[in-house]
Amino acid sequence: ITGKAGSGKTLMSVVASMTQLMDGSYKKLIVTRPNISMSKDIGFLPGTKEEKMESWVQPIFDNIKIAFSKNAVSYIEAMMDKGEIEIESLSYIRGRSLPDTIFIVDEAQNITYHEAKAVLTRMGENSKIILLGDIEQIDAPHLDATSSGLSSIVELFKEFDESAHITLLKGERSRLATYAAKIL
Repeated sequence: ITGKAGSGKTLMSVVASMTQLMDGSYKKLIVTRPNISMSKDIGFLPGTKEEKMESWVQPIFDNIKIAFSKNAVSYIEAMMDKGEIEIESLSYIRGRSLPDTIFIVDEAQNITYHEAKAVLTRMGENSKIILLGDIEQIDAPHLDATSSGLSSIVELFKEFDESAHITLLKGERSRLATYAAKIL
């Protein structure tokens, strides 16, 4: 899914994924975002992998709260404790095999072709991967709208019958966000 900031890419992906997880279509939801900062790096983060990734995937959990109410936090934490929802770093994806899984890569405009390949080749039977991002907001200094892993996958998979690409055109976050995405 590609589209402007605030068009609902993450929200729709999270709602659809949570619904399919809760109805038993999939056994696990894994979420990740590349740890590419739009400004200066904040430096070393202490803690476990999950604690380090928490701030990077916070937008996913913000969307869960929007979609499923503030009470969803304890429910989501219980699902995480059971291993049904997992936060993963792209750094640790190699070697995994992920059957019966929905894998969301948010801000995928900031992944390289090689990172996209590494993630896509981990998908096992009955798995779904959702790459989402805004090609106009690439923060990785070595990528652009044509070399981004997200752009590459959209182009290379357009003939694959088990793939789909959606471009969202209208901002939904707020009038301010929509206007900023349009003129900046």
